[in-house]
Amino acid sequence: DERNQKLAYSDTLTGLPNRTRLVHSIRNAIDQACAERGLQPYEPAPAPGHGRAAVMLLDLDRFKQINDTLGHRVGDAVLRIVARRINQAVRPADTVARLGGDEFALALPHTDAALAKTVARDLTQALRAPIECSELNQELARLSEAAVEYDSSIDVGASIGIAVHPEDGSDDQSLLRRADIAMYAAKRNHAAWAVFDTRHEVARLEHLSLLSELRRAVEESQLRAYY
Repeated sequence: DERNQKLAYSDTLTGLPNRTRLVHSIRNAIDQACAERGLQPYEPAPAPGHGRAAVMLLDLDRFKQINDTLGHRVGDAVLRIVARRINQAVRPADTVARLGGDEFALALPHTDAALAKTVARDLTQALRAPIECSELNQELARLSEAAVEYDSSIDVGASIGIAVHPEDGSDDQSLLRRADIAMYAAKRNHAAWAVFDTRHEVARLEHLSLLSELRRAVEESQLRAYY
């Protein structure tokens, strides 16, 4: 039963919670935030994060190049190292999950935008240190894989998107979607992180509309080229 529970709620490579367990954590964080907003705080000014919860999506930069250059076994070792660094950088109450590939997500209870930015700064700092060859080979040994003859360190960065309840969504799906939109906004702007802004969503919808219009324009010979 314990093994089945682990398989159902954990990522087999990193040991982190998977999407199913993450969704449970987000829903619990939202329920706590709603309960807090229904109570009158004792302090004149509520504590930071009172009545709030946040969701983060984190996507590694240049991970495809690592896989293509050094192979998937090295990529797996890098993901395990990154997962450990993320887990060590967050607060005890936060839930870190791997969604698949090089994408991670976090459920942050009692967290407003300001606290979420602080966590994002800590994550960026944790991932900034290069992965040295010795650390990589130790991880490969844990995976029962052969060591690599690679004498350079590996730099891994990340783009982080942040969405906050209730401002950016009232349920887990809307918060995950808007954190994803914010993450791609961070990538476009070459920023370490971005908090969701409604302008991000408008820009994404306009981009999707433009793609459809371009496809139609090509099919109907509506394009004119200038040299």
